[in-house]
Amino acid sequence: MYGMIIKSKLSKFDDRIVRLNAGIIIVVMLILGYISQIALSLILDLFQLLLVGTVINQEHDFLATKGLVSLAIVGCLIAPLLETLFLQCAPIRICQKSLHWPRSRAIFVSALLFGVLHSYSVGYVVAMFGTGLAFAYAFTVFDKKGSNPVLWVTILHTARNGISLIFWYFRLNPHSL
Repeated sequence: MYGMIIKSKLSKFDDRIVRLNAGIIIVVMLILGYISQIALSLILDLFQLLLVGTVINQEHDFLATKGLVSLAIVGCLIAPLLETLFLQCAPIRICQKSLHWPRSRAIFVSALLFGVLHSYSVGYVVAMFGTGLAFAYAFTVFDKKGSNPVLWVTILHTARNGISLIFWYFRLNPHSL
């Protein structure tokens, strides 16, 4: 019974999202991606507290080991396109068209691949699974709309990485403000 209620609510949410214009979908998916990333990170921290008694800091400072320009080129131009093709488009198409799996399972597989391939730390994998859910869901929404899902998810991914890069930069260089 609860499953049917949840499915009905998600279906209504999905119908509303599909009717939005592309720019609004990008903003909504950015927000949902960050919310899911934060929620999953908090859950991981809670498990660490319960099991280990402390939160293990597994943060990786990308800017400390890479240059800002190279990160911007790779993280905001190259990676978003390649990851959209290989971590959203390919798995979702294979799951839905070849394996005939439901959309929800295809989204899960895509998000799982996205998280696992961002394996800088366990915490980062968990957090990126949440972001991968937003990207995969956005891919299916743009596909359902008949838009170009590769283009729009690449734009979404570029925006997300650009925002993250700016926050990382100012976090490591607080006097740059």
